Amino acid sequence: MKLLFWKKSNRKVLKRPRLYRMRRSLIDWGLLFTKIIATIATSWGLYHFFMISDYFRINHVSIQGELEHVDSEMIRKISQVQEGQNIFSTNLFGIAQNVKKISWINRVQVRRQLPSGLVIRVDEHQPFAVLEAAAVEGGKKYFLMSREGVLFKHIDSKIDDLPLITGFSEERMRKYPGYYRGALKSVYDFLKTVNKMSYGDFSLRQLSYDETMGFTAFLWFEEAGAFVKVYFGNDSDEKSLSLLNRMFATMKAEGVFYTKVDLHVKGKAFVRL
Repeated sequence: MKLLFWKKSNRKVLKRPRLYRMRRSLIDWGLLFTKIIATIATSWGLYHFFMISDYFRINHVSIQGELEHVDSEMIRKISQVQEGQNIFSTNLFGIAQNVKKISWINRVQVRRQLPSGLVIRVDEHQPFAVLEAAAVEGGKKYFLMSREGVLFKHIDSKIDDLPLITGFSEERMRKYPGYYRGALKSVYDFLKTVNKMSYGDFSLRQLSYDETMGFTAFLWFEEAGAFVKVYFGNDSDEKSLSLLNRMFATMKAEGVFYTKVDLHVKGKAFVRL
């Protein structure tokens, strides 16, 4: 029986003198130190070029967007952009937040335009309706509602070209914000649905909201020079609006005028001449 053993390697390890090893170690450390210094110098040079040099200092601000109620100078002033400031150290989010303080501004986008420009693009709110609310101190207050259903601005009086929303109280809206956010969304959704329908000579001038009774619309009939009061109740949908559309077509065709229309019962209509 043979025993197997690993053969010893014939390779000889070359032992260097201690002085050689020390010298070699110093060379390695010197190379490492040189690399560190070169890295620091390169980083400082890049920092100086991008953050300190005049090449990247803001010298012009471009305001973009379709502006109807706000002018460029107002946006430039409230943005607090400082010309001469380094473009990379400029707080774009802070500029956007400053511009959003303007009530007419809906969306803001701020971007750098290298090497020395800044672009501020804004979108204004588009008025959709006017909300009338009973004021806490008495009287009435008016607020503009945007096409996205946002109350974005307090105004002094109603606007004839926009539908008027009534039935709200400033005090109750402040006291029960969650509930009235839902109520305002219902009003907004109703108005959007109404706008999809075609009523010819009829135009929605006022929409009254009641927590119990629901929606009542006042539609102006140009030919008769009078309002048609339409009660929808709490469950208004496109079917009831479509029925109303057919009724208006009948009114014009037969030359009759309904002063009141009740649509709160689905599939049925009750009218008063």
